[in-house]
Amino acid sequence: MKLKSAIVLFSIIFLPFLGLGQSPPYINFRGGDKIPSSETYHVIQDSKGYIWIATACGVSRFDGYEFTTFTLKDGLPDNVIHEIYEDYKGRIWFVSYSGQLSYFYEGKIILYKYNYLMTGIYAGGSGGSVKNAFRVTDNEDVIVSVKRKGAYKVSRDGEIKKVYRSERSSLTITQDSVTAQNFISDDIGGNRTGKIEIRSRSKDFELISHKDIIGVLASQQFSISVNTSWVISLDANLYCWNGRQIKQHKYKTPIIWLSQDNQGLVWVSEFNGGISCYSDLNFDDTPILRLFDKLSVTSVLRDKEGGYWF
Repeated sequence: MKLKSAIVLFSIIFLPFLGLGQSPPYINFRGGDKIPSSETYHVIQDSKGYIWIATACGVSRFDGYEFTTFTLKDGLPDNVIHEIYEDYKGRIWFVSYSGQLSYFYEGKIILYKYNYLMTGIYAGGSGGSVKNAFRVTDNEDVIVSVKRKGAYKVSRDGEIKKVYRSERSSLTITQDSVTAQNFISDDIGGNRTGKIEIRSRSKDFELISHKDIIGVLASQQFSISVNTSWVISLDANLYCWNGRQIKQHKYKTPIIWLSQDNQGLVWVSEFNGGISCYSDLNFDDTPILRLFDKLSVTSVLRDKEGGYWF
């Protein structure tokens, strides 16, 4: 699926525009100008305040004034970077399209020493890693979720172990008490039916809820927790589940991004369908803001200054 992507920064206070039917002004950083490519996949802000952007031609770091680009010649194993993650040491990890890993630490990019194991982990998968499903533990274990194959842990000693296993094909969502983010393990294989499981890290990954569901085989999967509910997207279907009842919302095209920002706003992006902002979980209602029609928004970030990056 080819994504036509854009990255922009809202340069003004954003919230006064919500609900007014207006599109706030923004700055557009174009590929080949400030950033190396107009095809972008992920944007984060690290603990030092730098903005990191994953693109099809390397990664860019923004210090508030200018962009610095890192590519193969700077140590990346692959120029196509799909995801960026900061670990407990402040290392900035890059997950490439090929599954090869590297990280930025103390001014330079370092290749992951067990990249030769990543080839076997990704072999036989379908479409690479699951987005927002990469972790580095304080024991130096690297955990990655591969579409259709499930989640794998590579220990600091190079031992591979499959984690979050289920007795039957399932989409397992692990609530991380440390990062407050959900980790999706896609262990579906070729099955079109299965179950969704919710496990809690704070309870030693104890199964706290599960739901049989039709159509769990999906190329795009996301999950967030909002209050006491779980919001799960499977391609063009969005499910709100409180552990007892589940409500389904259908979109026209696959959902390629789902997140809640630090203001409590929920963002839903469709393939070639722009992005919608909701103040609650009433996804059948008109969104309070809709932006970038006909574009595919693959990441949303509200930075420490209150600006939004798409």
